[in-house]
Amino acid sequence: MAIGVDSTVVQANRRRYRLAWWLIAVSFVLAALTGAVDLSGGLGWILNLLTITVFLSGFILLQWAKQERAHLHKADPRKPPSILIP
Repeated sequence: MAIGVDSTVVQANRRRYRLAWWLIAVSFVLAALTGAVDLSGGLGWILNLLTITVFLSGFILLQWAKQERAHLHKADPRKPPSILIP
């Protein structure tokens, strides 16, 4: 990890990962429920829309956490060379 990384940021990102995976898992459970129970009409449409929304929310949150993790583990940039003697 890069020097100076705040532990609260790392913990928040871990919670974000966990929440994203839970949302994706819930979307699969909702999809299985939708397939198992024949709901026609408005209720089936709403359940399908909820499944898609939960899955997309989890996927977006997962991508956000992935980018945050890449940023947190990135090495600190080197200082540019100086012409003047320090």
